[in-house]
Amino acid sequence: MTAGVGEANIPSQADDVLHIAIVGGGATGVELAAELVEALASLVYYGIDELQPGRDVQITLIEGDDRILSALPEKQSIKAQKLLHERGITVKTSVRVADVRADYLTDAEGRPYPAEFCVWAAGIEAPEILSELGLRTNARHQIVVDAQLRSSDPHILAFGDCAEAPWHGENRPLPAKAQVASQQASSI
Repeated sequence: MTAGVGEANIPSQADDVLHIAIVGGGATGVELAAELVEALASLVYYGIDELQPGRDVQITLIEGDDRILSALPEKQSIKAQKLLHERGITVKTSVRVADVRADYLTDAEGRPYPAEFCVWAAGIEAPEILSELGLRTNARHQIVVDAQLRSSDPHILAFGDCAEAPWHGENRPLPAKAQVASQQASSI
């Protein structure tokens, strides 16, 4: 590929390799990357045994934070990254995607990443209207709640993606994941 004016100078790619970029190293992005590898491996059952992850399909997980699964303890993050690497998934951390094109992404530094297929799995942000209710919210418009899921108005409860709930024993909020929301719902 030849770079034109305003285009990134990405290295030439073999036509027979599919580059998949997953932007966002949270639970959704990490799980998707792992599931894609598993799905590719299961194609052998259907007689498609010439398609191999790593050779024919290259998956890159791109995370803006300095580690994947940053809402979880660091030990779990390190273990997950090692497992992804063992499965042939490239993990790039501290990378902020600035532009998405038909066949590549570029980061804030102008570095290109080949990607004919891109999945955006970054960021959890609650609706802005939550910040207009007069309740305490964070920068992502999530309602800040206590361990009993009470907002700054104790008569109003919030849980799931719209709430920032404390993680008992940790100095950070609970991760915004479906499992957490389900547990919160059953406690009300």
